[in-house]
Amino acid sequence: AYLLSTWLHPRLSATCISYKDLHWDMRNNNIVPVASINRIITVNMVRNLPPPKPNSLIIARRIHMAITTKMSSQDFLLSNAHTINCVWNTTDPSNWKFVRNSGSWFNPKVICRIESSDANVGLLIEACCVYKNEQTSDLVEASVGWTFLPLFQSNGAPVPNKTQS
Repeated sequence: AYLLSTWLHPRLSATCISYKDLHWDMRNNNIVPVASINRIITVNMVRNLPPPKPNSLIIARRIHMAITTKMSSQDFLLSNAHTINCVWNTTDPSNWKFVRNSGSWFNPKVICRIESSDANVGLLIEACCVYKNEQTSDLVEASVGWTFLPLFQSNGAPVPNKTQS
């Protein structure tokens, strides 16, 4: 149920032996809540992308987003990948815009629930173009750029809401 009490009271696990949202901190020898941050991420525009190859037929432009953590040698995905299609202007193909409040295929809002306050957790965004291969007539998706935006500061506090460029 979507009640305030479900957010305030600890919840039991499926076995009813332990709590889902509390765990034992062995370092400090006490019970601590599991960090849970809810964010709504809205993508407005992607700028300064490289222009497409000449004579290439671009079918679609989209971004893929996922919550990930950066470890020393590997990245681990912590969420599903979300795909958001965009619109672009033929006079300025290096800037992609995202339409708000349209159908779900173009909706640039993503709701995230993160149960980690690790400073290495962030949002991985990859910009892709779908184009038609002229020799084989196959549709090919190619990455044209990516960025990693941290969601937490080095002290574990959430990054304040802001516009990224």
